[in-house]
Amino acid sequence: MTTKITSKGQITIPAFIRKKLKTSILEISFDGERIILKPLKELGGILSEYAIKGKSTEEIMKLEKEAASSGFTNSND
Repeated sequence: MTTKITSKGQITIPAFIRKKLKTSILEISFDGERIILKPLKELGGILSEYAIKGKSTEEIMKLEKEAASSGFTNSND
């Protein structure tokens, strides 16, 4: 099966494949020259590498306010 990548970087996944996936969330990875699409049931797996771990919601909100007030610049620069 082949598909074309559009000028916007999109591809069409045929309906019968989308029905088998039972999700609209895919993890994309690479194996050499192969592109692997893995169906995910939840976004948590995708976003976990960006999560701030070991801090309370209040601490995270404080960090966000500080970042916003500093214009999102790195204070170590």
